[in-house]
Amino acid sequence: MADVEDVKPVIDLTLTLDPAEFYGEDLAGCPAWPVIHPMNPDPLMIRAGDAEKRIEQIREQLHPGDGPLREPSGAERQSLRERLFTEERPVGFEHPDEASWRARHGIGGLIPRDQSQVRRLNLIVEACHVWGFIEKTRLQAERGASAKVTADRARSEHELQRCISSHADYVAEYETIKEAAERHRQRCEDERAFHRSREILRNVLPGLAKGARDAANDLGVEPPSLSEVA
Repeated sequence: MADVEDVKPVIDLTLTLDPAEFYGEDLAGCPAWPVIHPMNPDPLMIRAGDAEKRIEQIREQLHPGDGPLREPSGAERQSLRERLFTEERPVGFEHPDEASWRARHGIGGLIPRDQSQVRRLNLIVEACHVWGFIEKTRLQAERGASAKVTADRARSEHELQRCISSHADYVAEYETIKEAAERHRQRCEDERAFHRSREILRNVLPGLAKGARDAANDLGVEPPSLSEVA
């Protein structure tokens, strides 16, 4: 029996078709997945990893018992396509499988070469759709992340320029009002000093003088001579 290391990988049939050929290089034309049908009534219920799980399910059906798989080369992919599909049809006639694949997966121009293989071909066409959806989702996420980075940078640059400009404006404004502000501060201090001096003259000093006289009288001594403030 050959060692496991001697087992040669076989071509992964889920990669028979190139999604970019049918949906465009940016895969913008790839329809949503999963296709709405009784088993998947709500495409909004899809969760992260569901598409990858579907690819694994398709692989298991296309490669029952097969060993390791590998990606086909460009020539191998073309050979597989020519062996499994044809584009020949009567003029003005759309093959029912072609119509179904176009409607369900957005993939047109393919007709089964062997009707006995339609079940496998359905899986291959679906795999192309799922791979396209996976890659489209990845590209959208990358573009979204890139757009966010760009937007964040633009906001930061705008904030930087706003702060620099505003700082210069406020410095210029301050230079025009600082003397008036100093005069106002001095007036406020003068006003506080005025009210405090009046409080001392009217209440504090007379109160202390009276307190001293009363205490001296209680002691039977001469009241102290306290300095007066003019």
